[in-house]
Amino acid sequence: KEPIRVVFSNQVCQDCGQKGDERLISDFCHEAKSEVERKFFSSYLPKKSVCSSCQEDWSRKIFGRWSFTEGLPCVRIRNRKDIKQGESMARGKTMHDMVEYKPFFGFLNCAESKPREE
Repeated sequence: KEPIRVVFSNQVCQDCGQKGDERLISDFCHEAKSEVERKFFSSYLPKKSVCSSCQEDWSRKIFGRWSFTEGLPCVRIRNRKDIKQGESMARGKTMHDMVEYKPFFGFLNCAESKPREE
């Protein structure tokens, strides 16, 4: 018999910044992106993107690097039966927005090792 091979993906959620395989990361994320007026220079600058639930700044790319939504993920996106008092369930979102994780220094990415040749 051949051994079972388990493959873990190395991804990052663009909404909350959690890294790893989506099957293994937290059930919490940020709800959805919404646009709000800025406090200062609102007539000159575009609207600010924030989380519709916790109002934290939404993830964005700055000079080619991701800056993820600040604060702890605010809503549960799956496993409704595990909800506790004070938690809320996301409306319309059931999974993380995962993309391939590319660390700044590729050699630090231990999850990208190649399988051994036999």
